[in-house]
Amino acid sequence: MADMERGASNRWLIAGAGVVMQIALGSVYAWSVFRNPLTSAYGWTISQVTLAFEIAILMLGFASFVGGLWMKRVGPRRVALLAGLCYGLGVMLAGQARGSLGLLYLSYGVLGGVGLGLGYIVPLATLIKWFPDRRGMITGLAVAGFGAGALVTAPVAQRLASSIGIARTFAALGAVYLIAVAGSALFMKNPPDGYRPQGWQPGSSQQAARSAGDYTLGEALRSYGGGFGTMPAFAADLFGPGNVGSIYGLMLTAWGFAGMAGPTLIANIRQTTGDYTRDLELIAGVMLLGALIPFAVRPLKGRAQAPVPAPPPQYAFGGKR
Repeated sequence: MADMERGASNRWLIAGAGVVMQIALGSVYAWSVFRNPLTSAYGWTISQVTLAFEIAILMLGFASFVGGLWMKRVGPRRVALLAGLCYGLGVMLAGQARGSLGLLYLSYGVLGGVGLGLGYIVPLATLIKWFPDRRGMITGLAVAGFGAGALVTAPVAQRLASSIGIARTFAALGAVYLIAVAGSALFMKNPPDGYRPQGWQPGSSQQAARSAGDYTLGEALRSYGGGFGTMPAFAADLFGPGNVGSIYGLMLTAWGFAGMAGPTLIANIRQTTGDYTRDLELIAGVMLLGALIPFAVRPLKGRAQAPVPAPPPQYAFGGKR
C-alpha cells in the first residue's frame, strides 16, 4: 500500500513541476507590460516592440514540433533543460538590446521563442502518459498554468521596471525563468512502458472514444484539429499517446502562424474601419468554425491494438519497489 501511495504522489509531483514550468513559460503573455517602457527608453514604435512578441509566438509553434520529435528520442528532461536555458537567456539578453531592435528580435523573439516551444510541449506530452485516466483534466491544468503566467508576471514586472529599469528587469526575470524551467525539468520523465494507474481500466465509453493504436506523425497528417485545453488529450485519443509530442507539436505551428499574422491583420482592420467591430466579427466567425470541426471527426479504428498487459507489481502507480 505504501508503494502504491508513493507511486501516486510521484505522478502528482511531476504534474506540479509541469504546472510550474508552464507558469514560467506563460509569462510571454505579459509582453504588453514591457511595451511602454521599451518605447519610452529607446524611442521604438509600438508595432516595432510588438514584433518581438510575434516572432516569439511564431518560433514557439515550430519549436514545439521539433521538441516533440526530439523528445521521443531523448526523453522529456533534456528537452526541458534546453528550453529553460534558451528562454532564460533569451529574456536576459533582451535586456541588453539597448536600442538595437535586431538584438531584441534575436534574443527574445528567436532564442526565447525556441525555449518557449521546446518547454511548452514537454509537460503536455509527458503528463498525458502519466494520467491516461484523467487526460482532459491534466492537460487542462497544464494549459491553465501557461495562461496564469501573465497573471503572475505582470504585476511583478511592472514594479521591477519602475524601480530598477527595463534592462535589469529582463535580467532578473530571465534568471528566474531559467531556474524555474530547468528546475522543473529535473522532474520530467516518461512512465514505464505499459504503465497505467493501479486498478484503472478504461471504460467502454473511453475505449470507444480512443484510437485503436498509436499512429505515427505521417499517419496522423493524413487524417484532423481542437482547442488549447482539449487539443493534447484530443490528439492522444485520436492517434494514441505514443507520438502525441510530435503530433501536437505540429498542431501548434498553426498557433505560431496565427501569432505572427493575427495582430497585424487585426491592427490593419482597426486602422481601416476605425473600431474593432469587424475584428470581433472575424474572430467570432473563425471560432465558430473551429467549434464545429470536432463534431466531424472520429477516432481512427483502422489499426488493431495489442492488449495492454497489467503492470508488474513494482510499477504500481509508477513507483518502483
